[in-house]
Amino acid sequence: EREVMVARVVSLWESGEGEKEAELKWYYSPEQTASGRLAGHDPRELFEAVHTDDNPLAAIDGKACVLEWEAYQRWLDAPVAEGDEGEDEVTYVCRAQYHPGTGEFVPLNGASSLAEAARRGGLAPLAGALA
Repeated sequence: EREVMVARVVSLWESGEGEKEAELKWYYSPEQTASGRLAGHDPRELFEAVHTDDNPLAAIDGKACVLEWEAYQRWLDAPVAEGDEGEDEVTYVCRAQYHPGTGEFVPLNGASSLAEAARRGGLAPLAGALA
């Protein structure tokens, strides 16, 4: 099975040599973090990287949907429309930004859910105070 790499396109351009390029902000899976996958992680959880890098546009080979926590909860509750069955495989949720140098998670939208998981011992230390 091929490892799925998910990134958000920040910008697109064409180099002076005519090569199409993309600036990408990557997402980490829990397994790619210092703490690994923990009990508080959602099965579709990803963590936003704090960095971007430049890649050939050809490196992008598909489309994914990364939702904030509240939108993800609505998506889970919504009935599956005919023809949208494949959407399941490419929909993810992101509740925090991950800092690989420190191992810290900085909450994004849905931070109270992330803080609750941390209180139960399910996540590595969060930067800042827990709500």
